[in-house]
Amino acid sequence: MPRRVLIADDEDDFLAFTARLLAKAGYSCDAVHSASEAIQALSQSLYDLLICDLNMPGNTNLELLDNLPKKAEFLPVIIVTGYPTLPSAIESLRHCVIDYLVKPLNSADLLSSVQKALSKRSIVMSLQNTRQDLALWLDQLKECENSMIGADDPRTSQTGSGSLDLYLSQTLNLLAKMSTSIASTVDAVNRTNPGIAKEVCFFLSCPRLVASRDALNEAIDVLIKTKGAFKSRELAALRAKLEGVLRQLS
Repeated sequence: MPRRVLIADDEDDFLAFTARLLAKAGYSCDAVHSASEAIQALSQSLYDLLICDLNMPGNTNLELLDNLPKKAEFLPVIIVTGYPTLPSAIESLRHCVIDYLVKPLNSADLLSSVQKALSKRSIVMSLQNTRQDLALWLDQLKECENSMIGADDPRTSQTGSGSLDLYLSQTLNLLAKMSTSIASTVDAVNRTNPGIAKEVCFFLSCPRLVASRDALNEAIDVLIKTKGAFKSRELAALRAKLEGVLRQLS
């Protein structure tokens, strides 16, 4: 499915030129003429990128970015303007704008900026998915803990080692998926900006990676301590997989 780009500008010639350029590059484009139309479009559909003019109706001071709908909260933005000013450039930084381009645009520069913005979008979406996986993993881990606490109670005998084995397998599989996702994100950052990921995430001990390594170590410890209670070839294989992911993050 092609990436979706919303172009907001009150100049028909610019809208037509940009839409043709991006469509030729394989992107799906929608065009609007004002900030209010952009907000309406962003409220109704999901986009991967917003390209907006700085001085179109309703956006003389980046009001559009102050009023983005919830579903566009992490949407990358490229600002374009025929009247660049230092205050507007500084204000765009406050909104984490990906790029600030001056009209008339060079086609190669615009396509490069779009590609850069969409690469960052992919990384952010990967991290969001990992965060959701982590929340699900924590819920499953809590359920597993509760089952283990009640396993020796005759009233909960039906939740014996088979169920515990299933809970443990599910939670650790989810953890492996989450950790692999983080590793893939770091790899994507390295491909987009060689060396940046290691500098930021490793030398500055990125909290996400530190937490992931700690969780992996704890999961492996659980597997080691419970291998007598849960004799399972699948869990042994899962432990080996987790250790492999841990080596990738180290």
